Amino acid sequence: MNLFTAEKPDFEFSNSYFFDSQHSSIEESLFMVSAQVTKENDSETNTVEKPQAEAAKQDQTKINAKVKNRVKRKKLTKLEREINKREKDRQRAKRNRDKKKEQFKSLQSQLDEAYDIVKAKEQKIRELESKLARMEQTEVSLF
Repeated sequence: MNLFTAEKPDFEFSNSYFFDSQHSSIEESLFMVSAQVTKENDSETNTVEKPQAEAAKQDQTKINAKVKNRVKRKKLTKLEREINKREKDRQRAKRNRDKKKEQFKSLQSQLDEAYDIVKAKEQKIRELESKLARMEQTEVSLF
């Protein structure tokens, strides 16, 4: 029964005098009783809802933590893959540099050998030219 609307009560008083004389106090009593019942119902639902709400909040917190951890793991694996890739690139670049240095040293030694051979040949040519010049002089002097 709502006291503030025009609804009829679910019960009827047999003594209208009692109803008329006690109307205001009955209304106040009913209001207080309904307020008390409402308060009790609210406290019951709050006590029931609080653990459920707390459990739901904890569940949501756990889910959020799991999601954050998953995201962190994904980020870490991405970072680890990136780090590994960069490390492999560095190692590959170092191997390539070392290989090129070895090739350069090999070519340098081949060039030095070729230079030594050329110098030896030039020396041999000079010796042969000087020998030829002496032979020509001796030949000229013989005639």
